[in-house]
Amino acid sequence: MKNFILTSFLSVLLLGVSNAQISIYWDEDPGNTYNSSTINILKDVGSFDVYMHCENTGTTNQEVKFRRIVLNSSVTFSDQFCDNNLCYPCFGNDWTSPASTMLMPGDSSVMKPTISFLNGAGTAEIRYYVLDVNDQPIDSVDVNITCTVGMEDTYKKITRIYPNPSAVTLNVENVFGSKLELNMLNKNGESVDFKIIPNGKSTFDVSHLSSGNYFINIISNGELMETKKIIVLH
Repeated sequence: MKNFILTSFLSVLLLGVSNAQISIYWDEDPGNTYNSSTINILKDVGSFDVYMHCENTGTTNQEVKFRRIVLNSSVTFSDQFCDNNLCYPCFGNDWTSPASTMLMPGDSSVMKPTISFLNGAGTAEIRYYVLDVNDQPIDSVDVNITCTVGMEDTYKKITRIYPNPSAVTLNVENVFGSKLELNMLNKNGESVDFKIIPNGKSTFDVSHLSSGNYFINIISNGELMETKKIIVLH
């Protein structure tokens, strides 16, 4: 009886080891997996593609589908999703692909959203699931997007930031009427500095940053009010 229990346990264990595994990749960052992670994207155009794919890195065939959930959005946008079968328009905040894709060990499937911000700049947080054939999640990736198109012209009276380019210090003139949050992002959309700026004039130190292009998000009570492009030049 003990041998039977041990044999059954080993059989279950080996079955679990042989189950297919899915790895999620962002094509702009080759070689790194983004399973249960976040991709931060900064765009200055209103419509763009996010090139991702998933790979069956297990030892058995895996039939997959895809699910898209809008976690949060400050702007109206339209989107579609492409896999190995077709490109599908997405509807509502919770959408699932209508057809499945069979992946043999080592095979991969495209998982490419195309997103169009309809009324200019804003932010969107979207989660993409890889599902099994029973619509159960295998893994997921979050895509956080900041779109800056048109922001400078729309909100140019909220703040004035100069000199630009700057090597040491930025002067910030806040004419909004109350304190604001200033979040500086690098070209990959990653936050590199943060500061609360009061009404009136203040300074922002950039001497510790590498030379390059940056974006500054101006936020009031959690709402993105303005984005400015800044050049740090040492």
